[in-house]
Amino acid sequence: CIRDSVNHELTADVGYAYTLANGTALTGARVSSISLNRWTRKVLDAGLAYDTIYNRAGEIVDDSSDLENGGLNRLCSARGVAAGERGFEDDIFFTGEETSNGTEWALDVKNGALWAAPELGRAAWESVAAVETGDAETVGLLVGDDVASAPLYYYVGQKGGSDFLGRNGLAEGQLYCWASQTGELSPEDFNGTGNALAGQWLPLEVRDEAQANQAGYDALGYKDGDTLRSEADAIGCFSFSRPEDIHEDPENPTRAVVASTGRGGTFPSDNWGTLYLVDVDTADLEILLDSDDPQFQDFGVRSADNLTWAKDGKIYVQEDRSHVIRRPKDEAGSDVAADPAACRDRAFGGRSESEASLWELDPSALPANTPSLR
Repeated sequence: CIRDSVNHELTADVGYAYTLANGTALTGARVSSISLNRWTRKVLDAGLAYDTIYNRAGEIVDDSSDLENGGLNRLCSARGVAAGERGFEDDIFFTGEETSNGTEWALDVKNGALWAAPELGRAAWESVAAVETGDAETVGLLVGDDVASAPLYYYVGQKGGSDFLGRNGLAEGQLYCWASQTGELSPEDFNGTGNALAGQWLPLEVRDEAQANQAGYDALGYKDGDTLRSEADAIGCFSFSRPEDIHEDPENPTRAVVASTGRGGTFPSDNWGTLYLVDVDTADLEILLDSDDPQFQDFGVRSADNLTWAKDGKIYVQEDRSHVIRRPKDEAGSDVAADPAACRDRAFGGRSESEASLWELDPSALPANTPSLR
């Protein structure tokens, strides 16, 4: 049969309560499991994908207070890896809380246990991409942090130990952020389809136990999302304009495509979004498609969000209508009345008259001035 895991993006305090094996009742986000007959496509069974949760302290949840929000909060984009894939020892369903201070969760699919993975840091989680590190004793995950200005994170985990987190490299590791070797700090410094930068991975520490319960740290000393992002800024890591989904090349899993949805209010040069290609080995970063290029605005991929680099070699990109119109300002920085036609020209679908769409992109034709989009 085919077994699917499906996450539900609910806030922690909504939805009907479900019950864990120990009787704990929780509301909020959750993961469902659906089994299908491979040939008839009929549903064989469905239900909760886990009956046990291990919180950020590694303790079994037996009361809602064991979770920071009283339940799981906004489990957003997700990614599954199979046992033996990219060095992972178990079938794992990764899904993260899309809040600015969220936790990444790893589902032990076979045993029905959901584990917090605090060593990956805090983020407004979108997908993770499982990349090859070149070392059989480590695993690698690229991370999308969906806030207006955020670095590209790369986690390298050291495998060791007998429990689920340990043997899959999720209990001990190092978090990095991407930085340009030539000092570019944001899309204001680096943009335009086809342009590339040499980069480097700079280490970040996700925990300082001496700071436990201090501002910017949790009770275990883990840094919150704002603290991590501030430290990444301080060491010169590049800030992307809403880095969203990410997926590795199935034919060359040392590289991945990264979608920035764009946030023009923060970075005017990245209002319509950007698709990047990153190589974890060389740390090179290339712009596959800059949707702010004049020939693409509202006629190419707009507000790129969820994506998949499929086994057919194509990249499939979903638009999320989050493009922000930049209204003109007066000298004091206040909005001024704008010509309705001019605002319409800058709006999502204002010129193309196209609703949010799903695109098929041929990476072999990119970067180019006229990319192969369908």
